[in-house]
Amino acid sequence: MTDEKFNESHKKVFKNFSNGIIHNLILWIISKESIHGYGIMKKLEEFFNFNDSKCDINVNSSKIYPILSKMEKSGFIVGEWNINENNKR
Repeated sequence: MTDEKFNESHKKVFKNFSNGIIHNLILWIISKESIHGYGIMKKLEEFFNFNDSKCDINVNSSKIYPILSKMEKSGFIVGEWNINENNKR
């Protein structure tokens, strides 16, 4: 096995692992506090802030909000909408 294939294989394994752990981390974050999607995304960014460029984990809204939606549809979490002082949801 060449180094290139070896590295690509490890990247795929790491990506699948990180996707799985993101679900668990979201549940853990929500269990600790009432928090909105953006706040969850920021906490995950902090958690996955590696100095090693080989650990490229993207935690952004296009990933977090679909996960939250799927978790809500599956009954793992319950979302709610609140109105802030500026009458925004």
